[in-house]
Amino acid sequence: MRPYVIVRYISMALLLNAVFMLIATTVSILNDFDAGFFPLLLSFLVTSLMGAFPFIFVPSYKDISLKESYMIVALSWLVSCGVGMLPYVFWGGEFSLTKAWFESVSGFTTTGATTLANVESLPMSILFWRASTQWIGGGGVVLFALVVLPSLGKARANLSKIEMSSLSKHNFSQGVNNSLRMILVVYVALTLIQSFILYFSGMTVVDAIAYSFSTISTGGFAMTNSNVAGLGNPFAELIIMIFMVVSGLNFSLIYASVMHRQVSVFKSGVARYYLLTVLIGALVLSLGLRLSVSSSWLDSFRHGFFQVASMASSTGFFNADTSMWPSFAIMILTLFMLQAACAGSTTGGIKVDRIVLFGNTIRTQIKRLQHPNAVIPVRIGKTVIADEVVSASLLYIVFYVCIVFISTVVMGVFGLDILSAFSSSAACLGNVGPGFGLVGTLGNYGNLPNAAMWWLTLLMLLGRLEIYGLLMVLFIRSWK
Repeated sequence: MRPYVIVRYISMALLLNAVFMLIATTVSILNDFDAGFFPLLLSFLVTSLMGAFPFIFVPSYKDISLKESYMIVALSWLVSCGVGMLPYVFWGGEFSLTKAWFESVSGFTTTGATTLANVESLPMSILFWRASTQWIGGGGVVLFALVVLPSLGKARANLSKIEMSSLSKHNFSQGVNNSLRMILVVYVALTLIQSFILYFSGMTVVDAIAYSFSTISTGGFAMTNSNVAGLGNPFAELIIMIFMVVSGLNFSLIYASVMHRQVSVFKSGVARYYLLTVLIGALVLSLGLRLSVSSSWLDSFRHGFFQVASMASSTGFFNADTSMWPSFAIMILTLFMLQAACAGSTTGGIKVDRIVLFGNTIRTQIKRLQHPNAVIPVRIGKTVIADEVVSASLLYIVFYVCIVFISTVVMGVFGLDILSAFSSSAACLGNVGPGFGLVGTLGNYGNLPNAAMWWLTLLMLLGRLEIYGLLMVLFIRSWK
């Protein structure tokens, strides 16, 4: 393994972060040099220097090994989270070193969990940087760097294989270059469209862009203490809800549906399952809320549909205090928190594709038992799924659930009650953000012990890198 090659590619992620720090600094200037100016300017200078030297003095290599690729991707995330905390550390306020790391990891992994009791105390430019970390993370630090920078030949192919999950790669059967192009086009286009609509709904330009960053990346950082509920803008809530659902769809399907009329999102069995479960879950939750806690049908449907869309897409926005909701509502939202949305999007969680594959595998196994001499493959739609993909997906689900339960025990050791321990573990591993109990919609993670916050950031990184992406690096010595 060649360390200088790894450093060279990590420098690209650093420079990408520096660009967004410069944009946030510009926001500060436009906002009459608010209190975030010097923290952001200093962070920009430090990050630029750290990225520029390796990028200039280390020659480019087009051939990198698979082991080097894993190291580049994992370390790019870690280093980005490291420099991403600089503006928070330099600004101070509520941020200790642990809380700054938590906020940065939460942003880049698009988790959206916060330690802040008073979000509105942050200057506009720091809030913009906070939203930007989600947008960078949603697109993937490495994917962005690979698309933005010149062609890297085999290096691009290897890095893309690591960055994109196996299911996502299966869905993106268009080749590496086309897949990257589709991700970028859909990601940027959705962000621009939502920003445009939110601006005309009454938001400022900065707010519209920041909320679009958080929505399309399925991040969930808001600009107010009461999250989306604090906007007081029902039309903006509706737009955010629609784009949360859309951002949970496979980007290649969105691209193909727009560019090729013969392709439709609704022809995909996975997409149909995702949209149907969101619709049914939202209807059941809304009806339940009307019969239990809500005083009007309008509020029931407004809160029920929004919260299901938020959990199902793993965004984590909220427009109501779910701590007051009955147990059945928490159970419905928890199921969506674990499942999340489609592979090939910016979502976290287990992913709908694996749930569909799990169901189809059970159905296929029943048919095989009924017809022992028949050859019956597992399919998603008309596509035959290879046995190794089926095995890997089922193992991932088991591994994922085991981690949630182990983490629940760990959080219990830190003194959390069972609901808070379980939901904080599921919310951080699934990159959702708010859970229930102490870490519910109107609470935050700032009151947890420091060790618990560091543990949860590990879960966020595991979830963002689909578990194996980080574990491969931790066990790099055993990789011969």
